[in-house]
Amino acid sequence: MASETAPQKTRVALVADLFCGAGGSSTGARRALASLGFQMNLVAVNHWNIAIETHSRNHPEARHYCQDVNSVKPAVLVPEGKLDLLMASPTCTYHSRARGGKPINDQGRMDPWAIVHWCTDLRVRRLLVENVPEFVDWGPLDLRTGRPIKRRRGEYFRAWTAALQGAGFKLDWRVLNAADFGDATTRERFFLMARSDKRVHWPDPTHSRSGEADLLGHGRHKWRAAREIIDWSIEGKSIFNRKRPLSRKTIARIYAGAVKFRWPEPFLVILRNHMDAQSLDEPLPTLCASGTHIGLAEPFLLNRHGDNGAVRAHHIDDPVPTADCRGAGYLCEPFTANLAHAGADLSRCRAIDEPLQTLHAGGLSHALVKPSLCRARVEAVRARSTSRCRG
Repeated sequence: MASETAPQKTRVALVADLFCGAGGSSTGARRALASLGFQMNLVAVNHWNIAIETHSRNHPEARHYCQDVNSVKPAVLVPEGKLDLLMASPTCTYHSRARGGKPINDQGRMDPWAIVHWCTDLRVRRLLVENVPEFVDWGPLDLRTGRPIKRRRGEYFRAWTAALQGAGFKLDWRVLNAADFGDATTRERFFLMARSDKRVHWPDPTHSRSGEADLLGHGRHKWRAAREIIDWSIEGKSIFNRKRPLSRKTIARIYAGAVKFRWPEPFLVILRNHMDAQSLDEPLPTLCASGTHIGLAEPFLLNRHGDNGAVRAHHIDDPVPTADCRGAGYLCEPFTANLAHAGADLSRCRAIDEPLQTLHAGGLSHALVKPSLCRARVEAVRARSTSRCRG
């Protein structure tokens, strides 16, 4: 009679997630450990009760502590006295340049030192720290202005990494682009990996902008497109129904994107001052907490039969407005007009995806006509020269 095979004992990894937030790092660790055949025993710490409540819903099996990471006693929260993995995402607000140079204080930038406390109070085998790329410039502030002292840039960061090395860690850090590892976003973040038992090894990127092979000949996939992760069934808010009209610069970026990405193809509008329009065939840029920095631009109709002659925007997914003998309205998309012939001969206008007609030596034989706004108003949106473009 064949003997029964003894059941394999489940391997357990003890993990702590400091500044745990909603649990993104915890979810990644759980998936990675599961792929290696481990079950995760998780300790989650955050000072904000909303974060702990959210994390507990995403990871109900974890041991949750709503306490200040800087003041807790690690040995009390982790009586086992050791960790297989310590993850930490210290507060990045006071390191990021997204603050626009606003005055700050040193106390708000001290969270990373709590990691050293955990690494000296407990026996930690592996450490993973995530932050904004500007974290490597962490240094002292000018007491008068509250801004970093340029000549002492990175001073605190070097002291912090030296403290980790003094605790027995072999460490390395890099700034990685999420798109290079299969996410549909070009979010860049600082990552530090450290080990007390072996040297650090980084994973190879799996994707690249154009999908070409790396220097060693290893093939990579092309970056994932934003269109892959957009839920097209969710109805967005029109820019024409805003209580506060968009600024002239924002409208200019929208129209620049319309020309660049061949309207009426939809595209993204980046509503930050340092960016403009972006194709849906590229990954999303970094998503901020407010979620209001990216807009989706789609083609629309202008209904010519508004009150007092006003021309109103009309979504192309809605039925066409009432059409009379003059037509229903205008579809806003660019075209090229031939200026070499007198008169408004619309038969000589062509779509921008068609070849140009013969160019004359003068160089002024054609013009690009695109929709533009005379006023950024909610109640009435008029398009220039629409009387010449009967729909």
